[in-house]
Amino acid sequence: MRILINLENTDDIREIYIDDFETVENLKYLIEAELNISFTQQELRYNNKVIDNNKLQIKLTGILEDDIVYVGKKKISSNSGQQGTQSGLGNFNISKIFDDTMKILKTNPNQSNQKRTNPNPLNFQNYNQQTNIDHRVKSECKNLKELYINNPDELNYLFNTDVELAETLVSMDDAKLEELIKKRLIKFEEKRKKEMDDHLKLMSADPNDPEAQKKIEEIIRMKNIDENYKMAQEYLPETLMSVHMLFINIEINKNPIVALVDTGAQSTIISESLAKKCGIFNLCDTRFQGIARGVGTSKILGVIHAAQMKIGKK
Repeated sequence: MRILINLENTDDIREIYIDDFETVENLKYLIEAELNISFTQQELRYNNKVIDNNKLQIKLTGILEDDIVYVGKKKISSNSGQQGTQSGLGNFNISKIFDDTMKILKTNPNQSNQKRTNPNPLNFQNYNQQTNIDHRVKSECKNLKELYINNPDELNYLFNTDVELAETLVSMDDAKLEELIKKRLIKFEEKRKKEMDDHLKLMSADPNDPEAQKKIEEIIRMKNIDENYKMAQEYLPETLMSVHMLFINIEINKNPIVALVDTGAQSTIISESLAKKCGIFNLCDTRFQGIARGVGTSKILGVIHAAQMKIGKK
């Protein structure tokens, strides 16, 4: 099921996929990976009630598909001796992130791994279980076919952004499509696992280590780039598509030719051979000779001040 996670007092809403028989504890681990909020610092609220039983199954909390769960941070008392020092990178509290949960993970990783699911940037879970992978792959393939097969505009955009996926979809080969989607999901899972391993190393690093600070800055920079890319995909998709040259059918002096439309050109240019073919080269005024400069240079033989031209075939 999909749950919408809203960071309290912000417009930040994330999607998390988790089975309803999983526990609140596992949900918090996924939120920790998604929002960088420590498991022990999270306070979950649903329908204005705090969910404080970590062992409770999600289906018993009343949370349904696409419901919003609000995530806040627990207040830490000043005498706890655990107040962190800000790193200068937003609200990334380096001194606090190595909390009790991470200590358990470090001292007994096998036991810890049995209690939590592997977080994934695509919100797909339990990749290590074959049945769950296959179920998710089939679901994603079904959604992709519904979105693209009967939607020419979307399919055309996909051909410009992901040719491999587009060609697989139109081939109508379900086995090939499932193989492609499965390969991509596993690849993303492996990538996130590496990111999480690197993240855990940074969490246990010395907060005053310049190298650790550089790596954290790079993580934040790449996250901002990814968010910028997602925004461009949603609001400026044309900037991510291949630019094709625009050719049109025209007639010059009743001679049919194909012309390239260049909206940035200062003037219309025709070659000497084509001008002769169209029977207008004898009108070339050689008093206007010169050099054309742009991407490279070329000699201007002269100017034809006027010619009969028709755009289109009719």
